[in-house]
Amino acid sequence: MEELNPNPIIPMPAVKKKRWYKKWWGITILVFMLLTIVLAAILAYQIITLLKNSEGEITNNKVCDVSVDNDPSIGVPNSKVTIIGFEDFECPYCAEADPIIRELVSFYGDKVQFVFRDFPISDIHPSAQKAHEAAECANEQGKFWQMHDKIYLNQDKLSVDDLKQYAVQLGLNENIFNTCLDSGRYIKEIEKDRTDAMVIPVKGGAVDDYYCHVNGTPTWFVNGIKVEGVIPLDSFKGLIDILLAD
Repeated sequence: MEELNPNPIIPMPAVKKKRWYKKWWGITILVFMLLTIVLAAILAYQIITLLKNSEGEITNNKVCDVSVDNDPSIGVPNSKVTIIGFEDFECPYCAEADPIIRELVSFYGDKVQFVFRDFPISDIHPSAQKAHEAAECANEQGKFWQMHDKIYLNQDKLSVDDLKQYAVQLGLNENIFNTCLDSGRYIKEIEKDRTDAMVIPVKGGAVDDYYCHVNGTPTWFVNGIKVEGVIPLDSFKGLIDILLAD
């Protein structure tokens, strides 16, 4: 509320307005910006430690000996850069990272291949196991990636009935899909991916070297270089550009 001047002869002193950065919302914005800068710096450091030095070598000398196995992939096989991802269909970070991976494959064309490997963490994601089985069953009918996308878009609806409904929506043979899913045909295949992920060795090193083991999702191996979490598109491109330049 504005105040009246009790003495019109003597002008009232001007009221100084608080600068925006001293107000509560301004302080909140500054704190958010600071946290963003710190997180970006951490991610940048993680990527920088992977980049080559002046001699053209990778500064992190631990390269993981991880196999593409026989898992679904997009891109051209034996491309110069291969990204192998261990993912959990119920993991929100995997769903967040998926568009980044697809953008990389689209952007680099035949220079990059992406391979999807299973790593459901059933202790915290009870619906993940069946979701992975459903994707494998869809793969029998040539629609792994369609089911993959459907699952990531519906992470809160992954019951067996939901998965069977997605198969119908994707035009799969309902009887073949349902028989596959109900039988647990791909339980061993998925477990093999999980087991492989826990014992990945360093190239030229020991199998029990813990560095290469998958500890959570998503975990990526870019030509054997281990990167974890949701990596910004530009940071991922920076790493790939270095590998393509070698």
